[in-house]
Amino acid sequence: MARQQHSPEEKSRLVLEAIRGERTINEIAAENNIHPNMLSKWKREAETQLYTLFQDNSSKERKAQKAREAEINDLYAQIGKLTTQNEWLKKNLVSELSVPERRLLVDMNGATLPISVQTSLLELNRSGLYYQQAPHSAEDLYIKQMIDKIYTRCMDIVAFAGILTKKSII
Repeated sequence: MARQQHSPEEKSRLVLEAIRGERTINEIAAENNIHPNMLSKWKREAETQLYTLFQDNSSKERKAQKAREAEINDLYAQIGKLTTQNEWLKKNLVSELSVPERRLLVDMNGATLPISVQTSLLELNRSGLYYQQAPHSAEDLYIKQMIDKIYTRCMDIVAFAGILTKKSII
């Protein structure tokens, strides 16, 4: 047997009849083909929520609006506080820590903040995080030393020649 659907108007008519008390719930239920427990449940619900008919909806709405406004104001205050703290931390971290120390603060997994945000806050270049300096080979070091020696000798000669030309002018 399919479940019977009852409209709100029908439920309210039956509940009002039950509240009047002219007939018993069993009589009303039998006449309308409804189980007496269902009618009793509807009656209880109507009695417990009857006061809501007399509540002022505008006062409910005003209370809800005030609660929303208070929550928004609290959130704006929290945003302001966090912004101030963030600026203070950025200024002090950047001025107090060297670049290598700030690089150590970056979480390379990006679990809490993306790496781009972390580097922006710490005023670092992202590319500097990924660059790994290759170790110099012995041959490279030897070549650099030889270039340095040649350059130093040339500069000595240029400096000596400059002194000679100054003396000849005087």
